[in-house]
Amino acid sequence: MRKVLFLVNGQGWGHAVRDLMIAKKIHELDKSTMIYFASSEDGLRYFTLQDIDCLSLDAITYLDLYSLVKPDLIVSDEDFKALASYQLLLSKLVFITNYLDLIDRDTLTLLSQCHCVLFCEFSDSVHNKNAISDNVLFVGPPCSWDCTAVSTSNTEKTGVRTFIGRTILIRLGGCHNSSARLENYQLLYRLGKVRLHNYTFLLADTSYTALHIPWNTTMHVIDPGRIDQSLLDSCHLIIARGGWNTLWESAFLKKRCLSIPYSDKVNPLEEYTALTMKQRHLISSICLDNGQTDLQAQLAQSIDSKDPLISPASWIAQQPNRSSLNDVLRKLA
Repeated sequence: MRKVLFLVNGQGWGHAVRDLMIAKKIHELDKSTMIYFASSEDGLRYFTLQDIDCLSLDAITYLDLYSLVKPDLIVSDEDFKALASYQLLLSKLVFITNYLDLIDRDTLTLLSQCHCVLFCEFSDSVHNKNAISDNVLFVGPPCSWDCTAVSTSNTEKTGVRTFIGRTILIRLGGCHNSSARLENYQLLYRLGKVRLHNYTFLLADTSYTALHIPWNTTMHVIDPGRIDQSLLDSCHLIIARGGWNTLWESAFLKKRCLSIPYSDKVNPLEEYTALTMKQRHLISSICLDNGQTDLQAQLAQSIDSKDPLISPASWIAQQPNRSSLNDVLRKLA
């Protein structure tokens, strides 16, 4: 019986989301495989909400964790501490990332010694081509592995009432540290002052239910788990931060997406992510520029935009050096 240990970066939910998808595919290939997860902060919270057992990386050392699980394969999703410790064992290590440009030379050397690096993006997002070693496999975003992850045929009533007019869905992502929450409140405050005729804002994040917006009665908080296909069909625009998963999911939903990434203080990679997706013509993006951006005008422009949406599937099909995730996992089996 093979044991696979996932070490999951705990910042936001994106790492945990894709790791769970990979774990499910590993289990599909071999039902006898034992899967273990270890994470912290937001990642730990995500697995808890999914009712999945997850060890806390804050409560155990790496060597104790390895001794406890005795894994045959370690999958590290941007947990760089694992790179230094796994070499003490005989386990294979697979590293998952979608960013190589700012990684220092010593860490790149360690990555080149891994069994392989699953790069959950494509080669055009790597500006520093010297960072790409022979073991880097471009498997693309989670949405391209399983399109059902971003759509649903569920026709049951979910309790989300019908809203008059068109809807603008706000997705803030799974990062809940204090800096992120502050910037989310600032964004919601500014959105609360926007007036768009016959449009309703839907905030898909119940952790902000305490937010009181007396100046705008067209903003409503809804449970993300209660979003069904009919609501998505009526959604005219998605406002998102700059997480890779969220932006790709919006593209696969064939919905126009306006990315408003966090500042460098919260996540220095989000502007890079948003710019890359914007250059691919899959989304539009703005930065708030310390409050100087006319948010109402930008929203109106995004809503009225006549630019055709590029199919993400067709865009992906044109990318060189693509690797099938299933083929990669079979090699690891």
